Amino acid sequence: MAENQKYWTILVMASLPHSVKFPEQQAYDDEVDKLQITMVRLITIGLLRSWHGFQSLKSHIDYLFTNGAEIFNPLLHNDLLLDDEVCSQSLKFSWIVNTLYEVHSMIEQNIIAWDNYLDHFIRPSLDKGQVWTEADKDKLCGKIERCNEMRNKLRYMQNGFKDQRSRALALREGVFLASSILGARASTRLGENVQLLTFVSIFYLPLSFCTSLWSTTNEFSYKALACTMVSVSAATYLVVFNLRYIVGIIHGKYLRWKRTAINQMKQEYRQPWRRIADSLERSLSRAGRGESEPSEWWIVVYYVLKLLEKGGLRNAGRHQATVESRS
Repeated sequence: MAENQKYWTILVMASLPHSVKFPEQQAYDDEVDKLQITMVRLITIGLLRSWHGFQSLKSHIDYLFTNGAEIFNPLLHNDLLLDDEVCSQSLKFSWIVNTLYEVHSMIEQNIIAWDNYLDHFIRPSLDKGQVWTEADKDKLCGKIERCNEMRNKLRYMQNGFKDQRSRALALREGVFLASSILGARASTRLGENVQLLTFVSIFYLPLSFCTSLWSTTNEFSYKALACTMVSVSAATYLVVFNLRYIVGIIHGKYLRWKRTAINQMKQEYRQPWRRIADSLERSLSRAGRGESEPSEWWIVVYYVLKLLEKGGLRNAGRHQATVESRS
């Protein structure tokens, strides 16, 4: 059995850039060892190649992050949070987040593959009583130690990628926050401009109204026009500049009128009006929550019907009084 272990064949499925040789591969190209030793050596070379590839990716992502230079340059840090019209910053950080998520999974798969191979193939071969010389055992242990070092390096690299992903997420959220703040400021400026234009148009409304009214006849004098323009303008501007206060007063009176109508509906003997009153009363407590509310036109309908009922009762009473007087 020990003699037959010298004759084995390993087919290495490598990618196209595999022609580049690392020092560890060059040192053992001419050696022929036991199968387990050779497999561990090839796995070590594969992990070493993975580590170099991930290291280049990590350096590239650090370059995309300006490599920490923004710590000493606040303007450079601000540039990271400012997006352009094509959303290049947010797209870049999204690419980093998605890429690092895939890289994290790839590294984890490499580590799991080595751990499973070590636990289910290498260690059982040492425990099954196969013939191992002290030199082969020492060589295998050295290869395993070297492979475990590469595994730990990959784990450390994985933690570094995790930190980069957290940083990319924070920067992407910062870009979104900065964009929303800039958009809110632009909306505020636009609203102020619209408000200014509204006030300017309101300023000319009473003037245009009075002049158009005076142009229909020649019976009014210019003195009357001037007095009318001043009066109408003063009344208009008084209402406009106190519009919020006036609306608040009207809204308060409407709420009191609404509560009175609801109380009257709740005292009705007809069940539909009671259900409408309950719905309107619940709408008072959940106002502004975005929930569906019953139509308040029911209040108008209710008062109209009450007026019609009162009018019908009055007519009926008058008719009855007329009949009694005739009799």
